[in-house]
Order: sequence, then structure tokens, then C-alpha cells
Amino acid sequence: KYDDEINQRTRSAIENRVIRLLNSPVLNKIVRLRKELPSWFREWKNGKDVFIDLTGCKSAVKKRLLLLLIFQMISIFTPELDELDFNKKILGNLQYVIMLDEIGDFLAEASSPIYSDDEHLAKYYVNEKWENILGVFRSRGVSLLSADNKPSRLFESVHSLPSIQIVFRTAHSCNHLFTKIIEEQEFLKGLEHRRAIVIDGVNGYKYEIFTPDFYYPDFNTSRAKYINK
Repeated sequence: KYDDEINQRTRSAIENRVIRLLNSPVLNKIVRLRKELPSWFREWKNGKDVFIDLTGCKSAVKKRLLLLLIFQMISIFTPELDELDFNKKILGNLQYVIMLDEIGDFLAEASSPIYSDDEHLAKYYVNEKWENILGVFRSRGVSLLSADNKPSRLFESVHSLPSIQIVFRTAHSCNHLFTKIIEEQEFLKGLEHRRAIVIDGVNGYKYEIFTPDFYYPDFNTSRAKYINK
């Protein structure tokens, strides 16, 4: 795609960042090859709810790389549906769900206007890898739920907008991205607590829902951080 000089700059940018990242003992422990899959991954595939808390990771680059590695593992160790037992009639059905909160921290597009900038080039190729991984999720029955406290960040992400969008109360600075109708914008701006609008991009339907207040008494945030077990 690029001439030799640009390709060399790209390789140098990625190599420099990999060297810096590998100096992290936490990251080294997580990416170290193991004899078996992590217990949380096996539990997730068996239908259990698994919470992975990355708030303790302050580096945006490391956080992005960790999530990329997790998603790549899901892509590799989750078989395509056409390889499964057809007698179970699960072809095309939803098998697994991933909910990714604060998606803008992970899947933001390269924002640097300088295309020869090392940061832009490194981020561009990571984004390209993201698109490849997300593209195979559907064939594996994996659904990705993207969430952010600023809905506008969903429009700045690497992956395409989902066909079904759920929008809670939001200001005009964001709600105009979902509808151009003034009355609907005002409605979104004044939504009550726990109410949301569902926008079905497939058939154009829009309807209001009320979300229940779920509580997980057994969820321990300190335990959720140990994703390398």
C-alpha cells in the first residue's frame, strides 16, 4: 500500500511500541503461552457471566492491546457455526455475547491528521486487525454489544455501527446523530430514568423500553481483575 520509506517507518513505530510494552510485567504475565486456556474463558464459553475489569490499566495503549489479544483468542478458539453439529439446529443462532463498555477507550479510529506520524501508522494497522477480528464474530455466533456514556463515540469507532441501537437520555450534541427529527431529539433529551429508545436500523422501527435494575450480589470487582488465571 505504501512505498518502502513509509513501510519502514511503520515497522519501526510498531517495533518501538512492542519493546516498550514488553517491559510491563503485568502484560508479560498475561500474554505468556500456557498449557491450557484461562479458566474465565472456559467459563464464558460454558454460558457463565464473566466480568473483566480493565480500569486498573492506566495505559490506553496497553488496554487496547489486551482487549485485542482477548478478542483474538475468542476468534481462534471459538469454532465457526458450520463446523458444529447441524442436528442441533444452531446454525445462525446467537451463541455468545460480549458487552464492551467505554468503547471509545478501545476502538477509537486513528485521529492524528499527520499520516506519516508513527502513532497514526501504528494505530491504523491495529485498527485494521480489529476489523478483521470483528468481521468473523458473526460466523461464530458471537454478538458484540458496544456501550459508552457518550453515544457520539460510537460513531468514532473502528467497527461499523450496529443495526440495533439503544439510546438513553442524551443531550442534543449527541442525539442529533441518531435522528434528524426535532421532536425525536427533544424526546431523547427528556427521557426518564431507566427508559431508552430502541432504533432498529434494519426496518426503521423505533420504540421505547424500560430497563430493569439488575443486581449481581456475587460479583466481586477485585476478582474480576485476575483475567490471567
